[in-house]
Amino acid sequence: MNNRALFSNIRFEILSLLEHAEKEVLIAMAWFTNRELLDATIQCLRRGVKVKLILLDDIINHCDFGADFNKFIAESDSEFYLYPPSVKFMHHKFCIIDGKTLITGSYNWTNYAESRNLENIVITNDSSLIEEYTACFNGMKKSLTKSKIFEIVSQAQISNNVFISRLADFAQEIYAVPNVELQPFRKHFEEKVTSTNVELPDSIKFYTVQTSPKNSNQDEKNAVVVTTVENFRYAISRYNIGFKANLIDQGGKEGLKVMIEKGQALPYTITRDAKSANAGDYDSMSSSCEFYYGETTDLSNCKKFGETLTLKNLPRRKEGEVKFKIIVTLDEKGELSIKFVCTDTGNGVEGKHIDIDFIEYCHS
Repeated sequence: MNNRALFSNIRFEILSLLEHAEKEVLIAMAWFTNRELLDATIQCLRRGVKVKLILLDDIINHCDFGADFNKFIAESDSEFYLYPPSVKFMHHKFCIIDGKTLITGSYNWTNYAESRNLENIVITNDSSLIEEYTACFNGMKKSLTKSKIFEIVSQAQISNNVFISRLADFAQEIYAVPNVELQPFRKHFEEKVTSTNVELPDSIKFYTVQTSPKNSNQDEKNAVVVTTVENFRYAISRYNIGFKANLIDQGGKEGLKVMIEKGQALPYTITRDAKSANAGDYDSMSSSCEFYYGETTDLSNCKKFGETLTLKNLPRRKEGEVKFKIIVTLDEKGELSIKFVCTDTGNGVEGKHIDIDFIEYCHS
């Protein structure tokens, strides 16, 4: 029996486990707003893995700043169910992969859970536990009807009473991470706060940001709402980080392929698909991947780091026919994890490089 407990980098671990799913994934989740995790379930479906998802029918999950489950519903082999809180408040947070791996704990699949909460998950292959959780999932599913469409609600559409009662929840999700995609929703949140004339609770505060040059006579204004977290800082990548290999990506571009852009909020995981670039791979049956970092995307001005990852015993195929994945993760402690995998054979090599200089911290 194999049991593991995790207290950090939880999202990366879940993404990695989903990536290796082969047959079926069952998910019961109270709150699910993270788009990266939703994309991972969609990738499972596109690989032919069946994914069944039971989600709490709660306003937080329906808001437009969260995940669009219509994309999930549109895929083949997907099953999506909403659990009505009028029956019971479905507070589960578990995932079963291929009937062999159970992930459960305090962790909701949300932006806020990863960035500011203290959370935990347990990962186990205990067959008796997996059987019980599977029975729980199937028992819930029996009473539900498969959803054909998922309703997305804008903040403007939410009644004032509901908005005021869930104000802290909205703020936590919208301001949890410095994500450019969420910027319009922050503006909508501030407009809603103003229009409802709500008195903010102690858990939320405005802080003042300057909207004009220091020597200007224009007034400053309260512009951002954040949850109160003492001395909270978030990590971002200090550099562009990418790879060079005897490969071409799907776009056929040459040079340094940037995986993690300078300024990217951490922790962050990205996967790139690639294929063999020339007949050298056919002759040598191997391929190597080197990693670089720098202020620019110009390889000649970037610095190589870490070990070269080499895949050997590749299949004998023509130019462009051998397929690869490069998976890179950078966490908030400066640990860079790299996987170089041949998807045709399933063989891969991994490397780790720790450098605190790869990150810098910004204040929320």
